[in-house]
Amino acid sequence: VADKIGVLRSLIQKADTIIVGGRMAFTFLAALGTEIGKTQIEEKWLEAAREMVHTATARGVRFYLPSDILVSESLDGPVGMRVVNLSKKCCTADKPCVPAGCYGVDIGPRSCEEIAVELARCNTLFWNGPMGKYEVPEFGEGTTAVARAFAASPGSTIIGGGDSVAAINQVGAG
Repeated sequence: VADKIGVLRSLIQKADTIIVGGRMAFTFLAALGTEIGKTQIEEKWLEAAREMVHTATARGVRFYLPSDILVSESLDGPVGMRVVNLSKKCCTADKPCVPAGCYGVDIGPRSCEEIAVELARCNTLFWNGPMGKYEVPEFGEGTTAVARAFAASPGSTIIGGGDSVAAINQVGAG
């Protein structure tokens, strides 16, 4: 998260839409009050994350965070794996979306669909980083879905980061 904060701050001043996934999304979700279980976040960036969402909203930038996620009781593989919806009704300390003892490991199928729709509208796309714990195959579908959406987009694409490039190559669009 720390190495991408400066890039995001700059993009908020220039972009129409910003889509945040992967581990960074959980820092933003936590900053907005979502209970995120055992998922690792960057505690020292919570206030900066809140400020960026506020700035994006004030500028009219669509700041997309996942609407559903894949959770697992283990980061090493699918243990108790399931999709959970993120909503204001469930994302409280009393009713957490990410159950205690679970990790957020990928974006969910609804998020994949929403992101694909958003990417299809864009003229220029910039992608850096996977949507989940991509190195575990069962946690890589979100990244693969975003790679497919990038490949199908009519816009100009810029892709950085080894996992993002690997995902593009995996779907045959590299």
